[in-house]
Amino acid sequence: MLEADRLECVRGERTLFRGLSFSVVPTQLLHLAGANGSGKTSLLRILCGLLSPAHGVVRWNGQPIASLREEYAAGLLYVGHANALKDELSALENLEIGGTLAGRRCTANVAQ
Repeated sequence: MLEADRLECVRGERTLFRGLSFSVVPTQLLHLAGANGSGKTSLLRILCGLLSPAHGVVRWNGQPIASLREEYAAGLLYVGHANALKDELSALENLEIGGTLAGRRCTANVAQ
């Protein structure tokens, strides 16, 4: 389970979000939407461990991701908006391409 607990993100002098908490269990999807500059990419970077939150913690299966480091990163596939996503492909097809490029096999049920 992925869990965000009271996350806060500050970029420069601006607070993008604070007090953000949620959890995502296997088989669930998280749809992230918002205006430009609202912190969507920053949140994704925090969830991947690429950016530290100003406050709060991200947990994977109950453990803070900061303490899991390489173990957590090995199970991730981050496909950002600038990484050649194809509008004509489904989300799964785009993930399969990203996984293949990263040397990982992706299926509808599990990334291996």
